[in-house]
Amino acid sequence: MVSRMIGGSTLTRRERKQLIRTTTDIMRIVPFSFFLIVPFMELLLPVAIRLFPSMLPSTFEKQYEVEAQLKRDLKMRVNMAGFMKDMLREMAKDVKTQSDDEGASAKQLTTFVEKARHGTVKNEDIVKFAKMFHDDLTLDNMGRAQLVTMCSFMNLRPYGADAFLRFQLRSKIRDILEDDRRIVWEGVEALSRSELQEACMERGMRGLGVPKADLARQLQQWLDLSCNRHVPISLLIMSRSFALTENPEDVEKAIADSISSLDEEIVNEAVLEAATPEERKTDEIRELKIETLKYQSELIDDEREDAEEDKKKAEEKKAAKKAAKEAAALEAAAI
Repeated sequence: MVSRMIGGSTLTRRERKQLIRTTTDIMRIVPFSFFLIVPFMELLLPVAIRLFPSMLPSTFEKQYEVEAQLKRDLKMRVNMAGFMKDMLREMAKDVKTQSDDEGASAKQLTTFVEKARHGTVKNEDIVKFAKMFHDDLTLDNMGRAQLVTMCSFMNLRPYGADAFLRFQLRSKIRDILEDDRRIVWEGVEALSRSELQEACMERGMRGLGVPKADLARQLQQWLDLSCNRHVPISLLIMSRSFALTENPEDVEKAIADSISSLDEEIVNEAVLEAATPEERKTDEIRELKIETLKYQSELIDDEREDAEEDKKKAEEKKAAKKAAKEAAALEAAAI
């Protein structure tokens, strides 16, 4: 497979996953072999596995351990889904409604968001307006609480600076979108049950204890929305938190609930992008633009403060390490 890839051939989705898994296992052997070469180091192997459970190659994993981990992940996701849904709905109460005089496109969008909060939208309108909340717009204007919750829901590290959380989510979204295209090209029917289960769980959907036909159906729904109807991946992920705790078949309603739960800054950005040149000349859009610029300035200041704090911590750590090294050298010289 490596020689084919070097030669310019395109690997199938299954071959690509197998190559990644094999390469990862080979890389894991390097630290694992340390415990076998150094005498008596194998006594510390259980401690190392406890601290770093992913260091073992995949061939050492037992089926019951994999299933137990999947059950823990499912329980965590259901809990996070309920928390995320409640948090988003609570934040939606604070979203301000814009004036009705904003013009055609902007008025349509704000009217749709208002209807979505009351649960009175049509399915055809949901996908139409969902495209306006593209991934970059949504992630760039998300608050920290939403970023942390979404990272936890997608099994990503939920700590670090906001910029790091956004980077993780963007990378995850990019990987999912690439995988979606591969599955569409090869067909859902080409996937085995375990592959369907893995693909669904990677996208925040139920995978454990679900029949193969249901796995294929919900993955096909996702692919239709993602690749054919071009619904942003970030909205689809948010909608999964509603689908996990409510009716999983009502996909459009879950997307509408996600849109209605977006905070004010994200809606404002979408309204500005939807506004026509005539609308941009109105006082309402100008005021909205000023509010958005102020919010973006606050985000820039926060990111700068986080970067300076991280730099300061790195310098302090480097200085402490250098001081410890010098102290050890002095002690050795004294002896």
